[in-house]
Amino acid sequence: MNNSDDVIRGRRLTDRESNMLNYPDLPMMDDKIWNEILAPFIINEPVKDKWFELLCYYNYQTEMYDRALTNLRSPYDETEAYIVEPEVRESSTINAINARKFVLQIAKQEGMGSYNSDNNKYHFSAQGWIDEYLALKKCGKLDWLEKYM
Repeated sequence: MNNSDDVIRGRRLTDRESNMLNYPDLPMMDDKIWNEILAPFIINEPVKDKWFELLCYYNYQTEMYDRALTNLRSPYDETEAYIVEPEVRESSTINAINARKFVLQIAKQEGMGSYNSDNNKYHFSAQGWIDEYLALKKCGKLDWLEKYM
């Protein structure tokens, strides 16, 4: 295995992980150790899925609101709204705060626990979040949010 193969999901393997994959004759580790190593890569748990859906909803709502406020786009991400005027920026900030409160209220009512930044390992462009939201909406994965609207 060369160094470029020594990566899982964009991060370098630890020595323990590398040894497990590169030296199959080593004695097998028990399930507890395997689960400890693989835990960061298991993202299909229901609560994490719901957090991802809420993140998509939040980013969609805030970005679409910002786009309604301005036609300017960020020089770093041409899909992201770019707000210059202080009054408009304040309106955008107030909207983002209210959207965040709404999302946290939904999470509380769904029994998802408090928000943990470990749930936010996703890095999309502004348009990427919108596309994710629309794809989830199209396949019906956001139907559970309808009761809060």
